Order: sequence, then structure tokens, then C-alpha cells
Amino acid sequence: VGVADDTDYDGAWDVFNNIWTNCETIECSGGRADVLQITFDSGASDISLQLQSFGGLSVTFNLYDAFDNLIETVVATGDNVFVAFLASDVFRIEGVQPTEGWAWGLDDLSFTLDASEVPLPAALPLFLAGLTGLGAARRKRKAAA
Repeated sequence: VGVADDTDYDGAWDVFNNIWTNCETIECSGGRADVLQITFDSGASDISLQLQSFGGLSVTFNLYDAFDNLIETVVATGDNVFVAFLASDVFRIEGVQPTEGWAWGLDDLSFTLDASEVPLPAALPLFLAGLTGLGAARRKRKAAA
């Protein structure tokens, strides 16, 4: 898997930044990956991207949750096609190429990290504050008795 530079590949891309592709370069002069994998440190939603499949072949996108359960599959085809996913709490996306000897790429990946998740470093102080409050309430009840 590679990240190609600002090459527009003979007008196929309207590119101002890098393109993610299943090749080492957008021209695929090097090796090809069977799967382009995107991972998130926490759950993501509102995911979209721009796909360039260079014509008639389709790319299959499989979305997985934190437990590696498949939660959505989208098959897309086309030149500069906007692809949006409905699933939320996504931890991994796999873009699968349909055949060997073929290149595809994506650009403008957009997503929102789910704010409902409390990161572990923040969870520990909250837990300790709760225990402190329970201890104080217990001491207060004992003093009143």
C-alpha cells in the first residue's frame, strides 16, 4: 500500500494532497496490495471518501467494529465517486481490489471520532473520584449513627 504524491494521473484525479492507493505508487510500477486497510484508535462515524476505480471494476469496502465484526459492506465503482458509509463505531476499513494487475485509489477521507467513548486515561480519575465520594458518604453515615 502506498501514498502517492500530488500526481493527477493524466487528469483522473483532482488532487491537491496525497492519494491513498493499493500500489506503491499511483502508476503501480511497484507491488500491489490485495487490501488497503485503514484503522482508527477509537470508533469512527460519518465516514466518506472519494473513490477512483478507473472505470468498470468495483472496490469492496468492509467496515469492522472493535471486536472484528463485519458491520457494513459497500461496493463502489467509478471515476471520482463520492462514497459515504452509514455504520458508526467503525474501527477498521478494508478496501479490497477485485482482481490482480489493477489499481485503484482514494482521496479526501473524512470521518468523525465518536465522542461517547471515554479514553482509558480519563476513565481512571473518574473511577477514583467516584470511589472517594462513596467513601466520604460512608464516613458521614457512620458519624451520624
